[in-house]
Amino acid sequence: MFKKTLFILPLLLLALLGMAQENTIASLDKAIAKIAETKGISINFILSQEGGETAGTLDMQHEKFVLHLSDMTVWFDGTTQWTYIESAQEVNISTPEAEELEQTSPLLLLQSYKKDFICQSTEKNGDIYTAVLRPKEPANIQTATVTWDAKKNEITRLSVSQEGGTVIEITLQSYETDKNFSPDHFVFDKNKYPDTEIIDLR
Repeated sequence: MFKKTLFILPLLLLALLGMAQENTIASLDKAIAKIAETKGISINFILSQEGGETAGTLDMQHEKFVLHLSDMTVWFDGTTQWTYIESAQEVNISTPEAEELEQTSPLLLLQSYKKDFICQSTEKNGDIYTAVLRPKEPANIQTATVTWDAKKNEITRLSVSQEGGTVIEITLQSYETDKNFSPDHFVFDKNKYPDTEIIDLR
């Protein structure tokens, strides 16, 4: 009887750990849905990379987005991307692949994380949860660590480790949901930048 109990206990522990991870993933899905399923969302964030920090904003509507940093603005309308570099007074036009988009706006990877990533580990500290995601296939992104408030269903931080050791950390400070964006909001308006050189890389 004692030996049988020793055999059952590890199986029970594994089952409980599996249930805990399933509950964590379900909680993560709810937090991501607040970003992915909304009509439109505006996010204020702090971007940390290689010891430097910069404030930014991100307007998203499903796969479309406008990313604004201190020296750069990126528009993506679902097909075409415009990258405006203020110091160079130029706009690069491209048709990016999914992995390129995730590097430009890492929050996009959360919308398809179940398709492209597996959950490597999870942690819980009160209402604050953390999940470490690893890509299913070799990619530039090595791991993505997501932190969220399960009570508010809000993503609070995303840390992305890239090939070569670069780490990008995004701390979400606030976001406003149910924004009404027109389709033109996600398209570069050359009339607002009359002196800008346009470089078409398509």
